[in-house]
Amino acid sequence: MKIVINEADLQHHVVNLLKGLPGNRILLDHYLDQAIEAEVDAISDGDDVYIIGMMEHIEPCGIHSGDSNSVLPPFDLSDDVKEQMIEITRKIAIATKTVV
Repeated sequence: MKIVINEADLQHHVVNLLKGLPGNRILLDHYLDQAIEAEVDAISDGDDVYIIGMMEHIEPCGIHSGDSNSVLPPFDLSDDVKEQMIEITRKIAIATKTVV
């Protein structure tokens, strides 16, 4: 995984990658500038959703989750954002019938 911040770096990394792996495919993700990554952990019994924790990443957006650092509870999310995250988590868990 490579993180690039400008077109010259992107071209350099893509050209080098494809030289070493001709015919292969690559995945390019674009992250919003100044974006914040946060996560919600929850469990559900099929009817109720229980929020176990909410974490905020402390490094720039796009760092692989296995290499990232986060804090619990989040340090820089507004109450409105936290409430939105909780509501969306509940909707996803119920809609997908996720039971853990």
